[in-house]
Amino acid sequence: MSSEDFSKFREKLAKDHRTVLDSLLQKHSTECKKSFLNEIQRDQVHSMIVNMCAFAFSESGPLTSTGYHFITVDPLYKYRGEKEGNKIFDIVIYNRESKRAIMIECKSSIGDARKSVLAPLADQIRNVRDHKKELEDEIGGEITDFEYVICGLSQDIEEVGKALQDSNEPVCLWTVDLFRFTLKLFNLAGSADGSQTGNLIRKGQLHKDESLRKSLFEKTESRGQIEGFKIAPTSHICRVLSRVFERIIQEVINANAGQEKRFWLHELVQMTQKELPRLQAEDVQRITRELYELALQLKIVEAEKSLDKENEMAFVLKIGARSPRTLEKEINERYAEEKCRDRSRALALKEFEESLKSNTGSLDYYLSSAAGEQESSGATKHDDTKRK
Repeated sequence: MSSEDFSKFREKLAKDHRTVLDSLLQKHSTECKKSFLNEIQRDQVHSMIVNMCAFAFSESGPLTSTGYHFITVDPLYKYRGEKEGNKIFDIVIYNRESKRAIMIECKSSIGDARKSVLAPLADQIRNVRDHKKELEDEIGGEITDFEYVICGLSQDIEEVGKALQDSNEPVCLWTVDLFRFTLKLFNLAGSADGSQTGNLIRKGQLHKDESLRKSLFEKTESRGQIEGFKIAPTSHICRVLSRVFERIIQEVINANAGQEKRFWLHELVQMTQKELPRLQAEDVQRITRELYELALQLKIVEAEKSLDKENEMAFVLKIGARSPRTLEKEINERYAEEKCRDRSRALALKEFEESLKSNTGSLDYYLSSAAGEQESSGATKHDDTKRK
């Protein structure tokens, strides 16, 4: 229902029922916005976990002595969603000596461990094996063996560990502590050199490499930042928009101080490319288009026809952002507001109609009641006029 139709419907209701509907609208609007903002926050936590795993195996990371090195985030991005069931991992690390690739999936939260983690894992593994040659090209080396990892917060990984006890999914478990910035191998066997170690290795639930295993059994601090990595191609669109526009402000608008806050489409493409450097040109173009369409929808920018450059779009920034944090906050809140506007009206109206039915009333009755109320009000005013 459009905003205009909702307003017309609301005006037909009796006063006390308008109050009920308004209250329901406020409730659903608040709940909906909270849900979308939490979704963005979970993506932020996910990026923190991804960065901790990646940094540990980066050039200056603490675990490069194991022979494993961070290669990229979102490996096989090109092949995500190519067909139903295609899932990609968040990170790949690689050991050039053993030619082993470890695919890592990071989780900011886990509900049902079997349903949300272990069930999709088969699709992720199948996708990796179906595109092994493409992954080798991306890594720049031959792959003779794969291992798979699920990494998340301790309490979540404990639940996955319980689900793994009676299953044969070939996956190792890592835990992260976001307060201490530590990374650790979850010990399914209960000890570093227990009798179950060999069995877990054969099942693919413990790393074959002893050096890696021993290093991860000890808590490893990983608090650095991968250079150039703040977002990934699969990050929430709001976080991509915030980061790209932060660069637009810093590198384009602030560099032209005193002029109107204008930038060109090709500059937006350049900033998207800088933030997502490993993407192919068509993916950069697609994401850039998604960014400016969302920015226009949220009224963060206005588009204008170019007078100086033929056939190129220009944009004027319409948001005042004193810092990256305020920019991010404003974008997130506008996004939640936009996403929830129609949804909140629909949910409020649905609950309102259900409440009428449960109170043995009908919508027609309440609308006719409101009409009667308005007629009564009009008659009172008419009588008052006659007395005067």
